[in-house]
Amino acid sequence: MIKPSVEHILRKNGALRTNPEGRTSIELLGLYVSAGDVSLLCCLLGQPFRDRPVDVVVSPEGRSFVLAHGVAQFLMVGLNRKVDTIWAGGMANHHYAIHQFARPLILNSRVLIVDDIVVSHDNRVKQVMSAIEGAGGQVVGVAAIYGDGTCFDQLPERIEKNLLLPALSYQEAKAA
Repeated sequence: MIKPSVEHILRKNGALRTNPEGRTSIELLGLYVSAGDVSLLCCLLGQPFRDRPVDVVVSPEGRSFVLAHGVAQFLMVGLNRKVDTIWAGGMANHHYAIHQFARPLILNSRVLIVDDIVVSHDNRVKQVMSAIEGAGGQVVGVAAIYGDGTCFDQLPERIEKNLLLPALSYQEAKAA
């Protein structure tokens, strides 16, 4: 069986489009209608973390929670471990916070952040990292489907990074 490329999966589901001028745009909401393709992307997102200790997978936004949960499921299969999934919602004044009910899950846990689109001008990943560390967790990795080429540049070296499809610029990575 030939493994399809991430770009092929996104284009097939209408999530990645190129207009006549050659400009690429992305809208991942259409991707979620294909459970098989979402499952495959979750496996690809989680693969670098398969043999690493991860206790909790966190999603910065509701739309990427499906991906985060799928990655958590992938990380548990055959490994006899439990991996929780939480949403780092509770955004107030444009800052993320870990919900009170989720704080016990984060405390002393190794956390993987999973998002769909990450762009360098957006501080979302850094804000979520700060919220996780403020709740007593340790971020061990960040994974995303799509992002500009510099989206992970400001993250500490110790953080494992997995970007499935890098874009050339912010304009190309801009979400609708």
